[in-house]
Amino acid sequence: YEDALDGIEFDDAMGEMRLEERLGDEYTIKYMLKWETKGSRTLLNLMELTRPFDYRLRSHANGANREAAVDLAETFNWLIGMNARTRRVYDDGGRRYLIYRGETRDAPGREAVVIWRDTAGWGEADFARDADFVFQSGLADGADTVYANGGSAIEGSRSVETLFERRMFAGVGGERRLDGSVR
Repeated sequence: YEDALDGIEFDDAMGEMRLEERLGDEYTIKYMLKWETKGSRTLLNLMELTRPFDYRLRSHANGANREAAVDLAETFNWLIGMNARTRRVYDDGGRRYLIYRGETRDAPGREAVVIWRDTAGWGEADFARDADFVFQSGLADGADTVYANGGSAIEGSRSVETLFERRMFAGVGGERRLDGSVR
């Protein structure tokens, strides 16, 4: 908890000073964490899931701030209760795919596939090529549920970001949108 607080990035320069002044005021802290830190990478910036293999998080350890890589795929699997039977890496002409296959706690006995790839800057043609690669390679064959990050043209796929958001911020108060804002 302290590491997360130390690593939070405020939307304005005054936010951090106000937090330090009010550390004993629980209401103010909740308000500030909800509104004035909505873009902080500590709270997961869902827009950055288009580059899942490059995601980094600032934290505080041993008296110093540091940046560390975050395994978003494993974090997502944990959030959905994925019992992964396989973890495979595929290559499509230099495009890396990380594919998990297994079942989730919400749907035991039903096959789930989670597809991770770097989609930053992709256009319509890239998503079409992506869907063709997934289909031709059989990456989602036999799956009851398919999740894909960064948008998708893969038939029947669900958004990693939507479920990540719902599970990660459940009970936080307010609903986060993909742009980091809260309603």
